Amino acid sequence: MLYERVIEVEERLMADGTEITSFSQNDSHNKLSSQLQAAYDAGIRSCAIVLMHSYKYPKHEKEIAKIAEEIGFNHISLSHQVSPLMKFISRGDTTVADAYLSPILKYYTNRFIKELTNKENDKAVDIKEYKNKLLFMQSNGGLIDADNFRGKDSIPSGPAGGIVGAVQVCKQAGFDKVITFDMGGTSTDVAHYNGEYEKDFETEIAGVRLRTPILSIHTIAAGGGSVLNFDKSRYRVGPKSAGADPGPASYRKGGPLTVTDCNVMLGRFQSQFFPSVFGEDGDQPLDYEQIKRKFDELINDINNKSEGNRKSEEVAAGFLDIAVENMANAIKEISLQRGYDITNYTLCCFGGAGGQHACQIAENLGIEKVLIHPYAGVLSAYGMGLADIRVIKQQAVEKELTKVIKSSFEKEHKQLYGFIYDDKDIILESISVEVIKQMDIPKEQKHKPKSRTKIKPEAVGRIS
Repeated sequence: MLYERVIEVEERLMADGTEITSFSQNDSHNKLSSQLQAAYDAGIRSCAIVLMHSYKYPKHEKEIAKIAEEIGFNHISLSHQVSPLMKFISRGDTTVADAYLSPILKYYTNRFIKELTNKENDKAVDIKEYKNKLLFMQSNGGLIDADNFRGKDSIPSGPAGGIVGAVQVCKQAGFDKVITFDMGGTSTDVAHYNGEYEKDFETEIAGVRLRTPILSIHTIAAGGGSVLNFDKSRYRVGPKSAGADPGPASYRKGGPLTVTDCNVMLGRFQSQFFPSVFGEDGDQPLDYEQIKRKFDELINDINNKSEGNRKSEEVAAGFLDIAVENMANAIKEISLQRGYDITNYTLCCFGGAGGQHACQIAENLGIEKVLIHPYAGVLSAYGMGLADIRVIKQQAVEKELTKVIKSSFEKEHKQLYGFIYDDKDIILESISVEVIKQMDIPKEQKHKPKSRTKIKPEAVGRIS
């Protein structure tokens, strides 16, 4: 639960704006004022105000906001400003999430700006100028200044930066159809791009319903830290993850066998190029011997239960095949199942573990082009620097559809679902307008390989 307490308000407007119960009445006004004061006295400093039909008739919300301001609430989220659309529950959930997150973001923003101004050697500094220059990544794929950055637009802004980064570097390389593949330690995020960023306008994240434009990202529980299991009859990869601590078995902290350990076992990790940052003191190299011991234990268990005679490399490759299949299925869900032929797309792999499985996933999907950027490990952060400034405004409308809009909608619906309803009316619920200020994007520098390192034959065998 994101909220601490709920206060009911004695007021009501009908869908046409007719006032059934006036909020101006002294009794309801005074009662609400005392309830808000009690909440404030209990330490609550942020409130969300959500009323029926206020997306179109916000009169009562504004009156309540005035009371909350007089009491001293630090942050007030009004539903007609946060999500000025139909559907009371979705609007309410989004407003509550905004009221929960925005004060935290403002605190860190102000603290960050304060630190910047303190380093100006006592010069006269314009705080507003700093706020205008300080840009934040939004979940819709665009940047926004500090004053206009809202909590509802911050989830999941990090992965959104990765999509923007992948698309922009691919476009500079001459590829305009892209599947983005962001694989980290716990999960993998995939997205589809064919000339424009795809967005979801209502979604649920960690049990919280949000109705705000968010880049379409499909996430599965498969990452470098996904734990390997054998359940008497079959191999399983994930969904449990070893996380960063203790991490994979090779990290020298007593962790379980993971997807990362499979790659170490097969020689796909060149351990001599890895820094010695593992172990309890952070000064040890990757532990190949520990992986070998754990795989031997696992193989004994597998061979005893299945009467086989498998080897470590064979088992590691088998677990990797399962992980790759799971991730490839996620890509199929956002592409093939929606009618897109991705054989002529580019697979852009990034994240800490993306490059380890790029070729196998591309082969599984029939994709012939793979792009791995030099900044693949930090492409989400790099993508924020390549993003444009975007302002998206939404508004509920009640108008008849034009033939052009209807035809366009039916085309999109048929591509997505495979059918259209000829005997049903189409209701246009809302309209969204996006304003984009394009930023200057630096040209990419081409890099040539300086040296090649031999890898184990079994690793090559799995790739070829």
